Amino acid sequence: MHHAIHIFFASAAMLVLPVSVLHAQALKADDVRIRDTFIVVGTVEVPTDGWLVAHRAESPTGVMPGEIIGAAPVKAGSNKDVQFPAPETLQPGNAIILMLHKDAGTIGGSFSESDDKPIMAGEKPVMEEVKIK
Repeated sequence: MHHAIHIFFASAAMLVLPVSVLHAQALKADDVRIRDTFIVVGTVEVPTDGWLVAHRAESPTGVMPGEIIGAAPVKAGSNKDVQFPAPETLQPGNAIILMLHKDAGTIGGSFSESDDKPIMAGEKPVMEEVKIK
């Protein structure tokens, strides 16, 4: 009987694991605003260390990442007041896409578009579209 219970719990754990792994690959940003000459992300939750990269939203629906605006290092968990230089053309109400990229180069170095590729959740990059306040 005990053997059957162990097999049941092991099977149940294996069924739950993929769902929790998918949840672990999420990015959640709040309170995105322009302050002086910077875009400031008040809080951002990320699943792993890397670069938080701000892209212009290029499609009518805003979900296609366009030109990179800036990048800032982030640590797994909650990060506060992450800042990027704000282009003069970016205004409150505009949408941007925040995307998590690997830090594949020198840890603590600068962001490299060619080396620091997006972190993927399945076939899609870990990203969130946000409106600037």
